[in-house]
Amino acid sequence: MELIKQPLSMIGLVFFGEAWRAPMAEVLEVDEEEVIAWENDPTTIPRGIEEKLTTIGAGRIGEIQLILHLLKEAGVDRENSDYD
Repeated sequence: MELIKQPLSMIGLVFFGEAWRAPMAEVLEVDEEEVIAWENDPTTIPRGIEEKLTTIGAGRIGEIQLILHLLKEAGVDRENSDYD
């Protein structure tokens, strides 16, 4: 049974950047080799990992929203800037 619909590599890249395997393993408290095994065979991803990744994603969204709010408060407004 494949729990995660998107490729694990896509999730890892978005959440942790290009070198995503080690940070994902650390956050999920598993060995990097286990993450690599999941990437190669998503049917081996244990139950509960999808929920943990969803929680991580929600946290990242919150962090991004906070940063965007702080940038807006500081006067960095992309719609009204000359940076485009």
